[in-house]
Amino acid sequence: MPEGLKATSPKTVNGIAAFEGDYSHKGLEAFIVAYNIVNFTKTDVIIDKKTNYGNSGESDLDVQYISGMAQGADLVFLEEGNGYWILQFLVDAQRAVTGKKPTVYSISYGWFELDQCVWGTV
Repeated sequence: MPEGLKATSPKTVNGIAAFEGDYSHKGLEAFIVAYNIVNFTKTDVIIDKKTNYGNSGESDLDVQYISGMAQGADLVFLEEGNGYWILQFLVDAQRAVTGKKPTVYSISYGWFELDQCVWGTV
């Protein structure tokens, strides 16, 4: 991680949308130590409508690198249940996130455009 990457506004909140699992809390701790990320403040984990599916490599990368690239910024991690997709995520993000809301959410899951809404539940 390049040194000095700090959020300059206390209003900065980054968000992560996850659709297939939580992130590894131990992995995040190891990342913080390995890259000397001392300004990471907190992670709000919001789990709604699901059981814990375990951690996902995609979620691990999102949490670790977003934390490293905007050190000091709060982070909201919103995990959707299996079968939920973008529309339900947007509804839940507005309802479930209290306090400071993220300015932007990372959604780094990819499917072909025409397949994205085929299996979703609303």
